[in-house]
Amino acid sequence: MSAVIIKMFRKIKVLYDNRGLVSDEFDKKKKFRIIVENLIERYLLLRSDAIVVVSNAFKNYLSVKYQNDNINKKINVIENSFSEKRFIFSEQLRLEQRKKYKLEDKFIMVYSGPSVYWQRFDLVLTTFKLLKQIKKEAFLLVVSYDTNIKQAIVESGINMCDFSVYNIPASEVNNLLIMGDFGVIFRDDRIRSKVCAPIKLGEYLASGLPILSMSEIGDTDSIIHDYNVGVIVKNVNEILIELKKIIELTNVPNIKKTCRKAAEKRLSLVSSADKYFSIYNNLK
Repeated sequence: MSAVIIKMFRKIKVLYDNRGLVSDEFDKKKKFRIIVENLIERYLLLRSDAIVVVSNAFKNYLSVKYQNDNINKKINVIENSFSEKRFIFSEQLRLEQRKKYKLEDKFIMVYSGPSVYWQRFDLVLTTFKLLKQIKKEAFLLVVSYDTNIKQAIVESGINMCDFSVYNIPASEVNNLLIMGDFGVIFRDDRIRSKVCAPIKLGEYLASGLPILSMSEIGDTDSIIHDYNVGVIVKNVNEILIELKKIIELTNVPNIKKTCRKAAEKRLSLVSSADKYFSIYNNLK
């Protein structure tokens, strides 16, 4: 808002990097605040010279919501990306890490993130229990800064020998993810989930992990379908069926390399940077 106001008096250009739908995430009872926020959001979108959102689903949502050509033509999609220097895939490193952590004989399901309700960690735990019924060697690897997550896993009834939780610096995350067989991305059904771009998507794929994902999480569906690097859960009551599909996918030859290539083509940090530079050059 400050930038748009300054624009009235100075020859500047404004790039609106939109990271959320503020007005749509309020309690619906706060009707007056929602009206005000919608007016502010519309004004910012109209007055900005360029707009960046994190998914095509986000762009489509704004297009439908405002139905304004002046807004639509300014929207650019730059998805959350991963660093190719920080996240690598190497079969040798994978084997070394699994040996280091004594997980050579485990079938590892990976979850990265907190135990907050909108990440549906309850469903993650349910999914692992079902996986354990199919594969006795199933193991849950959790990468999280959430200090309560270990207790949540124990309280769910999962045996202590069937999971590990690691709170580590970002620079070391790849060393853990690379040990996995597949990664999980679940979200609630609110609008913020439907337009988001989970950072873990790029990190999972870059580490060679096929994805088990709920449907309509930003552009996750299209990426999984375009590159055949995962399985979409459209009905939570059919997770067992989808688990069997993801197990089959992990056995596809070179699937880990395929995941890595998909990440490089759609979600690389270099590509995102190039898109930003292009916007800045056009604004100049």
